[in-house]
Amino acid sequence: MLSIVLSCAFTALSLSGLVVVSTHIIDQSRAQIAADAAALGAVYGGESVAREIASRNGAQLVSSATDDNMVQSVRVRIGRQYATANARDSWAQLLPTMSP
Repeated sequence: MLSIVLSCAFTALSLSGLVVVSTHIIDQSRAQIAADAAALGAVYGGESVAREIASRNGAQLVSSATDDNMVQSVRVRIGRQYATANARDSWAQLLPTMSP
């Protein structure tokens, strides 16, 4: 009888550990997908579009920035997981500069 109880307890602990790990992996994957989509949205619609796309994917937009080469960088959060993505419009011509 004791071995049955111990087996059940061990199984319950193992399954609860798997749930925690699975949740972590799923949230990280969802966050990365939301970040990728939000970065693409930021390229064509700015931060407001990035925020909307992140929200529709269940994420919160943490930060959004544009560098000198017009690369959009966004960071999103789902649960306790963060993800970052970068995107730029490869069809747009970069403006020439006077620097060599």
